[in-house]
Amino acid sequence: MTESGQETDCKSIQVGSFYHHLHSSAPIAKIEWHPWGEAGSTLMVMTVDGKLREYDISVDIEELQQVLSFVPEKKTSKSYLAEDPAEREVASFTLGKGKQIGARSQSMLL
Repeated sequence: MTESGQETDCKSIQVGSFYHHLHSSAPIAKIEWHPWGEAGSTLMVMTVDGKLREYDISVDIEELQQVLSFVPEKKTSKSYLAEDPAEREVASFTLGKGKQIGARSQSMLL
């Protein structure tokens, strides 16, 4: 509903249902359109486990183009390690939008 009381029809599609299943996947931290994606159809999905998945929704809404992992896999060890699980969770990300050399390929995590 808009402020003027008019309804707006919206279409929604599920992207990457295998990787973003409600009960068995890491929660999504942030979704953002890639500013330099071809034809404006590149969607970036960051999950709290540090995996940034790229989808080109004009090609295939289910299959990702690539995945980047920003949090190393947890190593199993028989020794005790005092580690806060929150240290291994990603809260957000942003993509470089500047015009300097290399700015387009920058990813920053929080």
